Amino acid sequence: MSTTSRRAVLIGAAALTAAPAAVLAGEIPTASDPIFAAIEGYNRSVQTRNNSSTRAQLLYKNGEINNEELDRFYDNGLDIENQAFDELLQTVPTTPSGAVALASFLLIELDRKGNGSFAASSMDGGAEDGRRLLRNVVTALQPLASAA
Repeated sequence: MSTTSRRAVLIGAAALTAAPAAVLAGEIPTASDPIFAAIEGYNRSVQTRNNSSTRAQLLYKNGEINNEELDRFYDNGLDIENQAFDELLQTVPTTPSGAVALASFLLIELDRKGNGSFAASSMDGGAEDGRRLLRNVVTALQPLASAA
């Protein structure tokens, strides 16, 4: 492993342990990095899809909508989630704390899936989506490694 690569890994590892708590405590300004809005937008879209699906299931169970309308609820929710995920994929962190937030998001999503892969509805690119997010983390951390 080259010195630069090793430094990048060490800096990233140190940041992964310290920055999430600092972000949660409000010590790191999140507004300066667009990745925070992209992650929040994605999380909101998942919640919106879940709420919409729950509501649609209740309406269907009560006979208020038919199968076609139920499918439309699901499809609309998925469209919103997919758009937010596409935005997340295209957003590269601009700060070390943003890189940590994206790496944390990636780890949480992988843990949530339970099988180490992206299988959620919006992550139709599978492992490639995970690699793309990880490349965005590396891109954000490279200036730190170069400066060290």
